[in-house]
Amino acid sequence: MGHEDDSPRPAGILQSRVEGLTERQLRRIEQGECRATSAAIVALANAHGLDANAYMERLTKAMQ
Repeated sequence: MGHEDDSPRPAGILQSRVEGLTERQLRRIEQGECRATSAAIVALANAHGLDANAYMERLTKAMQ
């Protein structure tokens, strides 16, 4: 098994590539143990090469 920081994200993003979030924070958000803060959303959007609004739009569409 690989290191936790090398775990692939659903969109192919590695935990280690999400600047501004610890592995634990990201894992807790993914597992629904806590809500993402606006700073976490910005960090995730940046990791996906999107701005926060575009990222939220994609999340909304994916959840429908």
